[in-house]
Amino acid sequence: SAAHEAKLAARKAKEKSTGRKLGGKKSKPPEEGPKPKGQYDFADPESRIMKDGGSFEQCDNAQAAVEVETMLVVGQHVSNSPNDKEQLVPSLDAMSPAVGRVSEVLVDSGYYSGSAVTAAESAEDGPKIYAAMKRQAHGRSVAQLEKHEDPPPHPPCALLAP
Repeated sequence: SAAHEAKLAARKAKEKSTGRKLGGKKSKPPEEGPKPKGQYDFADPESRIMKDGGSFEQCDNAQAAVEVETMLVVGQHVSNSPNDKEQLVPSLDAMSPAVGRVSEVLVDSGYYSGSAVTAAESAEDGPKIYAAMKRQAHGRSVAQLEKHEDPPPHPPCALLAP
């Protein structure tokens, strides 16, 4: 393949420029045909194998944007990316134009990455992103409830993206 030939040429050029042989394994040519343990889903070729709890399943990754106050779904899309960190901007782009400009967005820690938040906020009229920075257990014990007051409610214009 062209990629393999490019790797070999780059290695040869580096050896020639340094005047000595490079260590390590040489690149093997790609194998023709499917790999012995390769998998393919003929019913849904765009889906991928993703971790689901303790097992792996052939699936897609569905996203929904929800208006906080009314709990109405205002946007949705499906991807084959197993990681939500790549889905913040596509989720915002999938929102219905009927919603209008969104000024604030609330997302869970699965969506948080510095590059995703920067990309979303730097877009023209981009919203302010409020993202959880790390995962926390759901619910609070009685001792935790007695120690801390409830957090303030979300602003009415914030959107949830589960």
